[in-house]
Amino acid sequence: MIFILIVKVKLNNPLLSLVGSFRTKTFESHIKKLIADFDLSDTVQIINQVPYSKIRDILGEHSVGVIPLRRTPMTRKNTPTKLFEMMAADLEIVASDLLPMRQFVNHSIHWSIPENILSISDAIIKASTSVLNDLSNVQENQRLIKKEFNWESKKEHYVSIFKD
Repeated sequence: MIFILIVKVKLNNPLLSLVGSFRTKTFESHIKKLIADFDLSDTVQIINQVPYSKIRDILGEHSVGVIPLRRTPMTRKNTPTKLFEMMAADLEIVASDLLPMRQFVNHSIHWSIPENILSISDAIIKASTSVLNDLSNVQENQRLIKKEFNWESKKEHYVSIFKD
């Protein structure tokens, strides 16, 4: 989360929203301590877990979505649902450069090196600039959602898996 200090220097009034529950109380305490130690209460807001139906509204209040994953056995194999939620919400997206996500998007999001603060910061700054100057990433992600990553286009494939 230290990346927000770098972003704060380059961008005017950035807001980082952490949405959902923390995996452990220790991690939650650590994040809250960082917010207090670096005086980030005006820049970082914590939003407790919300009903899924509210996610789109929360995403709609932002222009950039960030998925800063670490390289772990799980992230080497799984694609986070939040990638598709952010694509559908018309956000510029910053994500850790991990193979599972690259299978779905390649050129329409801003990649960062996992666990590299400077890389994440740079990608957020570039994504924030893109929001103002170039909507091609957002448009490509919308095209992918409408044409490829939706129930109607995948239904037959998924149903056939369970029939066999």
